[in-house]
Amino acid sequence: MLGGNAGSEEQITSGQPTEVRVLLDPAFGWTSKISGNTTVHGVGDPGELGILCEAIKGNPSDIVSICHLARSRHGHFGLIVETPGKIFAVADRIRGYPLHYGRSASGAYVSNSARLLALRAQFRTPDSAALREFTMAGYTLGRSTVWQGLYQLQAGELLVWDSHRPASSPACHRYAPYRPNPRRQGSDDDYLAQLSAVIDRVFRRVVEKANGAPIWLPLSGGYDSRLIACKLRELNYPNLRAFTYGPPNNSEAKIAWEVAQRLEIPWMFVPSKAAGARQLFESDRRRAYWRYADGLSTIPSMREWQALSYLTSTDEGLGSDAVIINGQSGDFLSGGHIPPLLWNKQIPEARDFFEALIAKHFALWTNFHKQPHLDAIRESISRALEGWVPRDGAKEELIARYEELEFQERQSKFVINGQRMYEFFGLPKWQLPHWDGELIDFWQGVPFELKFGQNLYKTYLCNMDFRGLFRNYDPFAWRWPTHMMWVVPFARIAGVLFGEKAKLQTYRQFWYFSHYHNHYAMYGYRNFRRTFSSARSPISLQVERWLQENEFLVGNLNDGQLPAVGDC
Repeated sequence: MLGGNAGSEEQITSGQPTEVRVLLDPAFGWTSKISGNTTVHGVGDPGELGILCEAIKGNPSDIVSICHLARSRHGHFGLIVETPGKIFAVADRIRGYPLHYGRSASGAYVSNSARLLALRAQFRTPDSAALREFTMAGYTLGRSTVWQGLYQLQAGELLVWDSHRPASSPACHRYAPYRPNPRRQGSDDDYLAQLSAVIDRVFRRVVEKANGAPIWLPLSGGYDSRLIACKLRELNYPNLRAFTYGPPNNSEAKIAWEVAQRLEIPWMFVPSKAAGARQLFESDRRRAYWRYADGLSTIPSMREWQALSYLTSTDEGLGSDAVIINGQSGDFLSGGHIPPLLWNKQIPEARDFFEALIAKHFALWTNFHKQPHLDAIRESISRALEGWVPRDGAKEELIARYEELEFQERQSKFVINGQRMYEFFGLPKWQLPHWDGELIDFWQGVPFELKFGQNLYKTYLCNMDFRGLFRNYDPFAWRWPTHMMWVVPFARIAGVLFGEKAKLQTYRQFWYFSHYHNHYAMYGYRNFRRTFSSARSPISLQVERWLQENEFLVGNLNDGQLPAVGDC
């Protein structure tokens, strides 16, 4: 196990005098250890760190074996190893702990903090392509950040840099890209049996790692968090609690309460109130969190901000020893994001691939859906896929590459990066069982006909049906509170009279008062009214605010202009 302190933010740590230096920000909880002529810095699963450290120290020139070993690990970690002559940096298979690197006139660096590295290397030239990606999606693509010269390791990537040659380019090895390659090997029942066995092993590992510490579950009305609760109850984990948040009397909270009752899990509801949301959002603490979590490449998650603010400030809530386990991202891995446009079409075309990606992942501002933005985003997508060109009619290849890009970009950079919130609130012992390496391997090999619509996953859940919580139990979570239910028939009437576009626009103008009221309330009703016709969700407004707070001039987003760079 690693031990010791990483030192102050301005400290440059190094096992040997080197030209390529390691910068560590202690806020991210990394620990350091010197062993002979090797210095190791790490965070996350100590077992995985120990195994990889020994392999790197034992034979640092055998990159193939190191990559193969990293590929076989199931847990989540971040690792930097300084050996005589080389620096290694390893991002786990999901980029659970971000790593950054870059060089400038002031030096060459590897770091656990994008902002510390940018400050030390004095990166001040914006990357216009990355800013366009950030504005349209909420994150940058590939290894880029918003600053030229500052890069991030991607999920499942190993960096090796000759520490005595800072002018050389570091070698980045993708040891575990997420690349579905389904070849049917057995019957549907065989896949069900395999899935059941893998999930059992995953949750035995969860229990072993938690080691009796209090586990807190953010429990929603969906399948993924419900499965986690069921498996931990099935394994008789002794110290289990759950919480749900959102507007008072929302339907998802009612479902979560019923699930907790059936499983006999102590449950707490944390109401999200608009006034409180705005106050917390405008606080210095929130601004500090954004600086902590954005990695200069992604919008920080705000989903549980209000709930965690409360739960970490009350005696009945979360202590520093709590293990947080959420349901991310069972719906993606099990096939819930495969676009019908690609699956249902007999012979999908290359343009369908880009259309599906852009419609879901690059539509935070709908008025950006015009030239030249769309052409530029297509170029960014092709670059992120290392020059791969889609082909008409190649259905399985198109779906596989769609899932690859979503995993590499949105899931690892935006969704999984939500774990930074737990760390910021002093809760570093998070786990993501749906992102266990063994489960990732399994889903990559499942035929698409079993993944589309989560077919195999839902069949497994119904067969398991722990305490009757899956078979014949699929309550619908309304996105409108009771006092706003009139919006639904009103929008439908608008659709009948004026068409589908009018129906959607009716929904959009009342979205401020929906299930997501507390998220919109952070930005105020005036900003909502100003942008509701072009902003897709509260994340759109979050992007706009991030650009403003980081001194990028957003101009008039309603005119679809790419943000110009201000006096940075």
